[in-house]
Amino acid sequence: QEQRWSEFKDNKWAIFLKLFVSQLQCNSRIIITTQHLPEDVSSGYDNFWFREEVKGLNTSEQLELFRKIGIKTQLEKEVDYLKRIGDVYEGHTYALKVVAATIKTVYQRNVTAYWKEEGEEIEKVERDLELSQDNNTIQNNWLSHQSNRDLYFKVRCRIDKTFERLKEYNSHSYLLICLASTYLSPHPKEDWLEHLADEGCSEKEQLIAFKILREEQLIESLIQEDNILFRLHNLIRSVAYEHFQSLD
Repeated sequence: QEQRWSEFKDNKWAIFLKLFVSQLQCNSRIIITTQHLPEDVSSGYDNFWFREEVKGLNTSEQLELFRKIGIKTQLEKEVDYLKRIGDVYEGHTYALKVVAATIKTVYQRNVTAYWKEEGEEIEKVERDLELSQDNNTIQNNWLSHQSNRDLYFKVRCRIDKTFERLKEYNSHSYLLICLASTYLSPHPKEDWLEHLADEGCSEKEQLIAFKILREEQLIESLIQEDNILFRLHNLIRSVAYEHFQSLD
């Protein structure tokens, strides 16, 4: 964000990749995964540079994600609300997880109640998207790239609102995720809870704080060598670390 979106922080990577894709023969392949196409490499080497755009979840997958998290509804208007939420966030998995967790915990699985509070914001984004489509009748790579950047801010804003709510209503959970944002790799649950122990929280307070973060879909789990470890999605960690730097 501060170093510009489409350029390598270390320009030597750009030089290396340009040399690589300019070779006439090469049996090797390099795969780069990124939300922002590296502008200083990708232009001018169409014969040796291939871009595969990975989309978010489609409509049925979005509804299935909501269902798995515990948002089950048979009302046609509520299904429509969920579809519109999915469209606004372009099927972005983590954004939808955060929204689903909010509906589940704050609004007690009531989609209509959520829409009454948040629907105006969704409708505003829908109007902005419709306006942008009217102004850009010819879609190209860089317009879709701009869309990814806009989506980043929409998702980040949504996550930041969740953090502010945690700060107000679940201070131990808020403190825990801020402190855990200093981890760059997955850690066992005990390491997470140790942060709160150092802050004087009881064992019960530690467990409740951790449970709330899991219910809010803010923590990911994975198995390594038969042990369960926990980590933060990169976007979540980025927002958490900003809040960590603001702690008193």
